[in-house]
Amino acid sequence: MIISRPLISIITPCYNAEATIAGTIESVIDQSFDHLEHIIVDGGSVDKTLEIVEGFRDPRIKCLKGPDRGGYDAMNKGVEQADGQWLIFIGADDCLYSRHTLGNIFSCNFFNCDYIYGDVEYDTGEVFRSTSGKKMLFKNSIHHQSVFYNRRVFECFRYDVEKRLLADFELNLKLYINGIKSVRVDEIICKCAEGGLSRRADFIGYDEEIRVRKKYFSRGLFLTLLNIQTLLRFFAKKTITLINNAVDGSL
Repeated sequence: MIISRPLISIITPCYNAEATIAGTIESVIDQSFDHLEHIIVDGGSVDKTLEIVEGFRDPRIKCLKGPDRGGYDAMNKGVEQADGQWLIFIGADDCLYSRHTLGNIFSCNFFNCDYIYGDVEYDTGEVFRSTSGKKMLFKNSIHHQSVFYNRRVFECFRYDVEKRLLADFELNLKLYINGIKSVRVDEIICKCAEGGLSRRADFIGYDEEIRVRKKYFSRGLFLTLLNIQTLLRFFAKKTITLINNAVDGSL
């Protein structure tokens, strides 16, 4: 079988990321699979981020400059400029897991597939195991930095720029509800900073989860039960955080 070499678009929103952006870029351009482009969408950095990006002088790097309305707006801008068949979004403090990540995944053909997903590892060593299926009804069970989307997914979808944390949950939920074909790969795709907003015990993420579901499910007992479990997860995580803080403060 002849294995095709699709162009991969890695899209990175950034703002004042001088401390980490070089590591992100290096993890991309050092890939053994080199049929790629790295689209960096800078929201108007006032530090040395752009100087660092331009210092790489790699023709595979595209840098879009200008103010945006946040991370999801930057991702939408990246989608508009992407030429790749497959798109993945990684943050300015994230890295592709190894230099063979893309080569390991795209050693196979995925002609009839709309998204491919694997796992991520946090900088604490904890691994997030992405899963699809019915679990998606309860929470966003696919980590955003672990998934490659076929570009046709974005023919009728853009991220909701009003959301701060879970516009990608809306995409994943929509794909699941519509029965879109996916493939899970047993690979760690990305290494991510553990302290991201979506990892904190802030209510905003849980509120966005509830609001996303309301767009796709009619009101009724099923939706109510899904939203109750979201609230219970929030209170459980908040309680654990408070206990841990109290323990740390007593030591």
